[in-house]
Amino acid sequence: MHVPGSAILPLLRYERWRDAVRREAASREVVGLCRTGFRSSIAVSLLQRDGVPAGRASDLAGGWAALEGAGACRS
Repeated sequence: MHVPGSAILPLLRYERWRDAVRREAASREVVGLCRTGFRSSIAVSLLQRDGVPAGRASDLAGGWAALEGAGACRS
């Protein structure tokens, strides 16, 4: 599944995309999303550690699995 307008940014490549996301977060909120919410929560924590304000970076708790469980996803 893919959210329109989103980018796929693997956690293992954090150093490569960190600065681009920090620039993006200067003008709008960024949301981390992965299958279970584990990797995205780490990514958001790293972004906050590296200067992105908490109000500009957040994690979708539970990830895709939580969305699917709530019936919010269509394949």
